[in-house]
Amino acid sequence: YMPMFIPESLLDKEKDHVEGFAPEVAWVTHGGLDPLQERLCVRPTSETLFCDFYQKEIQSHRDLPKVYNQWCSVVRWEKTTR
Repeated sequence: YMPMFIPESLLDKEKDHVEGFAPEVAWVTHGGLDPLQERLCVRPTSETLFCDFYQKEIQSHRDLPKVYNQWCSVVRWEKTTR
């Protein structure tokens, strides 16, 4: 299961991969009354998490094939509707 909250640095990686990427997400800036060292976003999709996960999980062709089934909640913070 992938976490619901991801650090801003991980979401920023998506900007390098997708042209015109502009995340509309909800941000978590405090844990209780204490400010966080890095903002966390309520993740809109799982792509950045999977890339980070597979980079650590798959080290060579011998680790392939992999089959995963993932179920998760997806939250979008969209200011406009289509």
